[in-house]
Amino acid sequence: MNASKMPTLADVGRLAGVSRGTVSNVFNHPDLVRSDLRQRVEAAARQLGYDGPDPRGRVLRDGKFNAIGLIPPGAYAIADMIRSPYLRELVLGVSLACDEAGATLSLVNGTDETRTSTIREALVDGFILGHSADIELIASLRRRRLPFVILESDAGPDVNSIRIDGRSGALAAIRHLAALGHRRFAIL
Repeated sequence: MNASKMPTLADVGRLAGVSRGTVSNVFNHPDLVRSDLRQRVEAAARQLGYDGPDPRGRVLRDGKFNAIGLIPPGAYAIADMIRSPYLRELVLGVSLACDEAGATLSLVNGTDETRTSTIREALVDGFILGHSADIELIASLRRRRLPFVILESDAGPDVNSIRIDGRSGALAAIRHLAALGHRRFAIL
């Protein structure tokens, strides 16, 4: 084999004496392949230096990236998301949900100069927007036909949003403090 050419499923199949489909199943659905056959294919793959199907091919075939883009509230760069205690907690919460769903999280630069082009070019299956202040972002998302949700604001009846029930939260805090005997409160 040419040293500059990457090995393919077909190369592994030829060496292992199996079909390309069997090699594909070993990497994508190993439970469908007998153990002895799976071991033979894995040994051939190791010998050729084949690490598995190129994920770019799966993206082209399926048209999915298995990734969610997060644009922070405000005009923040990615570094700002890490610096800000609030945004860091937001990223952590979204990351945990993505981990649970088996999806990747893409932090998206939210600076004014890059937001619209990022939405147009990001390799993601959907977006979480930090706010609805920029109507052009919503229009850009609709043109791409990607699902999206907006955090902490209501952008209208035809836009999905997730909001904090601040009124109920404040009421619960007041009741708790009053139950502890506190009577004078300051709200900052």
